[in-house]
Amino acid sequence: MKRTLVIALAVLFCLSIATVAFAVQTKGTVVSVDQTAPSMVVKLMDGKTLSLVITPKTDIQQGMKDIPLARFVVGTLVVVRYNVKDGKTVARYIGYESGELQHFGAMKK
Repeated sequence: MKRTLVIALAVLFCLSIATVAFAVQTKGTVVSVDQTAPSMVVKLMDGKTLSLVITPKTDIQQGMKDIPLARFVVGTLVVVRYNVKDGKTVARYIGYESGELQHFGAMKK
């Protein structure tokens, strides 16, 4: 009985750690960027908005190259990965979708 309880507790502990470690990924278009905060609001494909806190640990890239936050303007199609920590949506990755995807995103507006 003790062994079963210990195994069950270990599984629950691992699951709780796993939910924190994995980020949610989604796509949308930039609604606003605040470089002083820094933060970004993204309109998701389902019409909802997502406010992201950007930290020094946030990877901001186009392709495999780091780019500045200033590169993102209203309407830019982005891929974001984020975690919710202490009630805040913290961006782990923001990727600039270029080329045909930008054109397709502009057509869907």
